[in-house]
Amino acid sequence: MNSVSWGEYRPPFPERLAFGAVKRRLARGDLKRAIRRYLARNGFVADVLIDGIKMRCHVGDNYTERLLAEGTYQGNLESISLITSSLKQGDVFVDVGANCGLFTLFSARVVGPAGLVVAIEPVPAMRDRLSFNVASNDFGNVRIVGNAVGDAPGELVIHSNPTQFGRSSLLPAEDSVPIKVEVTTLHDIVVRAGASRVDALKIDIEGYEDRALAPFFATAPRELWPRRVLIEDRHKHCWERDVIGLMQSLGYETEWRGRHDALLSLTGHPAAA
Repeated sequence: MNSVSWGEYRPPFPERLAFGAVKRRLARGDLKRAIRRYLARNGFVADVLIDGIKMRCHVGDNYTERLLAEGTYQGNLESISLITSSLKQGDVFVDVGANCGLFTLFSARVVGPAGLVVAIEPVPAMRDRLSFNVASNDFGNVRIVGNAVGDAPGELVIHSNPTQFGRSSLLPAEDSVPIKVEVTTLHDIVVRAGASRVDALKIDIEGYEDRALAPFFATAPRELWPRRVLIEDRHKHCWERDVIGLMQSLGYETEWRGRHDALLSLTGHPAAA
C-alpha cells in the first residue's frame, strides 16, 4: 500500500461512497457506526490533505487517522497549534509517541530545514505509516526513532493493539499483541539526535509518560529540558509517579489544561531569555 505514491491511492467505489456519507455527516447514530465497521473490515484508506500537509489515513485501525479522514480533526489541530505556537525556524521538537505523524509533520513545517524533529514511534505498523507521511511531504528535518522510551535501556514488550494502534502501550492491555522492542531513555535519544536543546515536546504513550519523563529530568542538564511540554494525562492512573507534579516542582507552570492534556512551560528557560 505504501508503495503507491500519495494522492494515487483510490479505494473502490463502495468504500468511497460509505466514507463520504460519514464525512459529510449524512450518516448518524447506528448507521454511522455500521459504516465505520464496514470501512474497518474492508481496510479503507484515504489520502487526505490536512491544512497543506499530505497524509495517508487508515480508517479502520487508528482513531486519529479515522478523524483526519472524516474531517473531524479540529481538536487535533487545536492541540498542535498550542504546542507549535512558540516554535520558529531552526527550533527542535520532540514527539514521543508520534503515531501516524500528525504533530511531527506540522512541527517539521514550522521549524523548517534548519530545525530538527525527533519522532519516536516503536510500533512497527505505525512507524511505517509515519515514515510514509514524512517522505510524502519531503521533510528532511525529521529523524524517526523506532525505540520505545522508558526509565532504563534494555528490551521490553510493547502491547500492540491491532484494532486501535493508537492504544498500544508498554503497559499490559486486553486484546493486544506482544512485540519485543528496544527501550532507550529519552535523554539518550535526544543526545543521539544531536540536539543541544529542546524547544517543545509532546508526549502521549498511554500511561507510560512518567517512566519516560521522570528519568529525563533526573539525568539531563537543565539546558536540555523542554521549554514547553504537551502531555496527555488520560491514563495518569497508571503512573507510578505524578510527573506533572514533579515538573511543577522543577519550575514548570501549567499554561493550559484540556480534558485529557496539559501544556506546561518552563520558567527561566535559557531559550526564553
